[in-house]
Amino acid sequence: MKINELFKKFYGMKPYLFIDEKEWQHIITTYDKDEVVDELAKCLHTYRCPIPEITEQEALKSLKKTKRSSMG
Repeated sequence: MKINELFKKFYGMKPYLFIDEKEWQHIITTYDKDEVVDELAKCLHTYRCPIPEITEQEALKSLKKTKRSSMG
């Protein structure tokens, strides 16, 4: 099986990409490292970044908390 065909099943997984250990071992022992990196990158670019949505107020509160802990 071509690596790009194998990786098709990893596109659009919910909530995010998951490759179990057994399958990952198969991938890294069967295919060339550069091929794996390229296909994994293509696959990951189809997912949104897992950045939590926070309000401006929450960000400010976190910043103040960080400032306090770095001064102590």
